[in-house]
Amino acid sequence: LPSRPPILDERAQPPNVRLKGGTVSRASRSLSRRLALAALALLSVATACGGGSEEQPAIDFPETAPFPPALEARLHEIRDQAMTIRGLTLDAQVDEGMLTRDQLRAYFDEAEAGVTEDERREMEIYNQALRMLHIIGPEDDTLSLSTESGSEDILGLYMHAGKKLILISDATTLSREDKSVLAHEYTHGFQHAVFDMNEFYEFAEREARKDDPATEYATTLSCLVEGDATVSQGLYEQLVLGPPPDVPADASPPAAENG
Repeated sequence: LPSRPPILDERAQPPNVRLKGGTVSRASRSLSRRLALAALALLSVATACGGGSEEQPAIDFPETAPFPPALEARLHEIRDQAMTIRGLTLDAQVDEGMLTRDQLRAYFDEAEAGVTEDERREMEIYNQALRMLHIIGPEDDTLSLSTESGSEDILGLYMHAGKKLILISDATTLSREDKSVLAHEYTHGFQHAVFDMNEFYEFAEREARKDDPATEYATTLSCLVEGDATVSQGLYEQLVLGPPPDVPADASPPAAENG
């Protein structure tokens, strides 16, 4: 949120967040909402770089619960399968935990409640521009969209600072979707084991705080990191999970239409 380090990370580093709409879930968000969230992210960076209002303290992320012991062997089987697909052999130590949907909702509600009036007025400028462009509806609001998306669409997280993998679930079994999300988030753990990701993100933060940023380093890094995890996740779905139950195994993609 504006004038705060990016939420979901105690060291103000961009978190890796797995959202519905890609290969994890067939329920996708509208283009207008994605663009609204992008505008909010842009506002956050602009405020941080330009000074903005007085800095607010970061909000503590909820404590996670350990996975049930009965799931630990399955978790590590998914980790090892994802590692093989990624073509790696390494000792990737990752702290694994679970968070309920209600805990995540409460976190984002607290974050929204802490937004100052100055921040809200600045965000309203973006709201007006996006409404004029018909990117969001006349009653839509970037802050509300961000809170709603964070509360309802996040499926899993990987916290850079503590090397912590989080699955948003309170179930005692792993669904197909859960397994896919875990393959994605474990890939972020592999990235940390092979590369010094903290150094990359610290450099991105320094670049973003320059008075006149000359690069899109942070965006490029995010694309690389998330692209790697998304490709690995897609391969995990294809090679391990197979087609979803409602999709025939021999189904062919629809033919492209002319024009």
